Parts: sequence; structure tokens; C-alpha cells
Amino acid sequence: MKTVSNNILSNIYSNIAIVLLLVYFYILCVDLRFITGDEGYFAYASKAILEGKTPYKDFFYPQAFLYPYFLAIWSHVLGESWQVLRLFSAVVATLIGYLIFDIIKKKRNVVCAIVGLLLYVTSDLVIGYFTVIKNYSLAIFFLLLALRIYESKYKYKYFIIGLLLSIVFQIRSYLIVCELPFIYLILKYNPNNTYKKNLLLLFLGNLIGILPTLYIVFKYFDEFVFNNLTYHSLRNREGLVTGVHQKFNSLCSIFTGVKNTGDISIQLLLLIILMCIKKVDFKSIYFYLSIVVFVVSFLPTPVFMQYFVAVVPFIILYFFTTNETYLNKQLFKFLCCLIFAIYFINFFVEFNRYNFNGNQVSGIYSRKVLALWRPKNLDTQIENIEKRLYLEEGNDKIKVFTSWPGYLIGMNVSSLNGLENHFARNIAHKLSKEDVLKYKIIYSDKDLTRIVDNKEAKFLILGYRDKKHDWQRLARKRGYRLTNYKIIKFLY
Repeated sequence: MKTVSNNILSNIYSNIAIVLLLVYFYILCVDLRFITGDEGYFAYASKAILEGKTPYKDFFYPQAFLYPYFLAIWSHVLGESWQVLRLFSAVVATLIGYLIFDIIKKKRNVVCAIVGLLLYVTSDLVIGYFTVIKNYSLAIFFLLLALRIYESKYKYKYFIIGLLLSIVFQIRSYLIVCELPFIYLILKYNPNNTYKKNLLLLFLGNLIGILPTLYIVFKYFDEFVFNNLTYHSLRNREGLVTGVHQKFNSLCSIFTGVKNTGDISIQLLLLIILMCIKKVDFKSIYFYLSIVVFVVSFLPTPVFMQYFVAVVPFIILYFFTTNETYLNKQLFKFLCCLIFAIYFINFFVEFNRYNFNGNQVSGIYSRKVLALWRPKNLDTQIENIEKRLYLEEGNDKIKVFTSWPGYLIGMNVSSLNGLENHFARNIAHKLSKEDVLKYKIIYSDKDLTRIVDNKEAKFLILGYRDKKHDWQRLARKRGYRLTNYKIIKFLY
């Protein structure tokens, strides 16, 4: 009877947790969190896939390619809009929170699980980057799912883990290193010769899971290499993984709170302190993943603080699943209470920054009209433009010039080829004409100005995202008529 009652209570707690999480992240993702610049390129990639295009082959996409396919499936089922795509982020962030809660509850108790969950949902990095249309959250969800399977007693669990890990690094490529802790622990703690069978299952899962990438590599090898490696080595003077000075400054920012480069996160430092006051548990996979994900987040050049959102769930899991500490009981409790107090107070500051004032939030270009950059309000503007577009042209598929592909989400229109994202414009001058065409890097800023100047596009959709250019004034000068929809300018 006691076991049955405990199971019932456990299910009740879990259901309450997942409902509250979904409500919380729905409010954040769909109602409050401002849309940022990079989201437009991820969102449009999913739109292009639904139009029958393939990343690398048909349009430039400098990321691992699997994330927009998940978005495309989601929007194909539920419809295409900013609110629908942000709902995807809300669901993924909810599932991550639930897995954190579930793992801690099973390893410790409900109270620890609740506190761990609170640390997760009040993290500034989670509020900032698990709530938007970026590939961090989906990669971490599959990694946590692999961890959940690792804690189970399934007969073929290492095959499933291998399959899940292959999905992880097809969403965010440098997270391939997260397989190393699994391999190490299999070799270290599996008795007799069982490690051979488990490694074989792991690698077999990898092989089957990575078949989509192998197909892409086989079909479009040059394009794959250029999008994933060559572009990143060309986009800045430091090269692919160098830029040591900037990486060192980023490391200093974490531990000093001084803004040397990019954003800072006081809460990340507090989590690291919590991790350090626990004794090192060399049998804990959460320890190894915390270290590996933290270190590999310094791999890209330049390093941005947002990359470290990936380490937050693993530090929380390590802290609550490891019993031993370097401190005596009284000092440990006092220090934890102090850190939690600072952490939760900082939450209100960061919540306001990301959802209301937008101060120094990455990817927000203008703070004058912030409320209009919420998903619902942007969808309304896009609907108004779509109606006007059809009045001008009819119901056939239209190609338009746009300064930001996010303006086209929800419209029955396509971007001009080469404008699917902005990333490669600054390297076009480093490539031959043949390579520019081959890798779909069609336009530089000079070419874009020429398109407007020569009226090569019948419709222009511009706005605050193109504030560095004078395309609107040039278009008016060339005879385009302007209809102003507050944050989007429709010229025809």
C-alpha cells in the first residue's frame, strides 16, 4: 500500500510539474519574449524545407541541418506563424524541465526536484535562449532523454542512447563530444566483457541515427563542408576555432562579472559555485557532461554567453544528485540559502530585461517598438501585409526582396534566392564567382542595393532590421510606393 501511494503521489507531482511548466513557458515564449534577429533565419529555413528545398543544396545554412526539419514538421501540422513556432520552443523547454524534475525526483526526493526545477525556470540563460527559435533547447532535450535512458535498465538502452546522441550532434554539431562521457563510463564501470557489447550497441545506434547526415555528405559533400566548416573559418580573421584572446575574455566575464565581451550571467557563476562545493563524483555522468559542455562552448569563434545555456541543466542535475560536499552541514546550508537568494533575486531583473525593457538583449535591434516584436503582434502585421500583397498580385506564389526573412513567416511568399539568411554576405568578396553561385551566396550588400536601385524586385518588405542600409529611401526614389505597417515597410 505504501508503494502504491508513493507511486500515486509521484504521478500527481509529475503531472502538476508539467502543467505548470507548460503554462510558464507558453507565457514566456508565445506572449512575452521578444523576437530576435537570428530567429528569422531558423524559422525561414523550416519554411524553405516545406517548399521542397534542401539545406546546403538549395540555400545557405551554416548550422547542423536537423533543427529546421523538426520546425517544419511542427508547422506543417499546426500551421505556419510566429506563435506556432514559439509554441514549439515552449513545449521543448517544458520537456527539458520535466526531465530535470523527473531525474532528480528519482535520484533524491520531491523537494530537491522542486528546487532544481525552480533553478532551471528562473535561469537567465534559459529565459533568454530556450524560449526562442534556436537549436540549443532541442539538442539539450535529446541529450537529457539519453541521460534518462542511461539511468534505466532497458536491455538495449545503449543502442537508444547512441541513436539519441546522433540526433543531438545533427542539431548542434560540436555537441558530438557529449558522447565521450558515455564511452568513458562504459569502459570504466562495465564488468567483464559487457563493455564490448554496450559500445557496439552505442555505435550501432550512432550509425543508424546519423544516416541523414551521411546521405547529405554523400550527395552534397562540397556544400556540406563549406556550410559547416569553411564558412566559419572565413567569417572572421581569427579562423575556425582560434581567437584565443576573445575566448579568454569570455571566460573572465563568467568569473568576474565584468562585461569584457558579450553578455554576462551572474546566475551561471552561482551555479558553478554550487557545483564546486560538492565533492567530485567520478562516477557521475552529470559531472562529466557539465565539464565537457562547458569546455566545448568555448570552441566556436567568437564565443557568446548564450552558448552556455547548454550547461545549465547538467550543473543543476549534478548538484542535486551528488550527496557529498566539501563543507560542513551548517556552512553548506547557509551558503546554499545565500546563493539561492541572490539567484532568485537576479531572476526578476533578467525576466524584466528579456521580456519588457530589452536592455542589452542580443538580437534586438530597436527598443523603440519592443512590444510590436512579440509573436502575436508580428503575426498581425504579417497578416496585414499578406492581404495587401494579394490585392496587388493575386494568389500565386510570389518572390519578394526582404531585408529579414522573418517578415515572410506565415505568408504564401518566398524570399529571393540568396536572401534566406544574412550570414554569408560578409564573406562573398572572399570567394570566386563560381563558388558564390555554387554555395548559394548570391548577394553582397552592394548587390542588394543594386537590386533595389534597378527595381529588379517587384515587392520589397523592409523594416527596422535593415536600419544599417538606406534601402527604403532609395526605393522611394526609384518609384516604389510605401505602405507603412508600423514595424514592417511594404514597398510595391
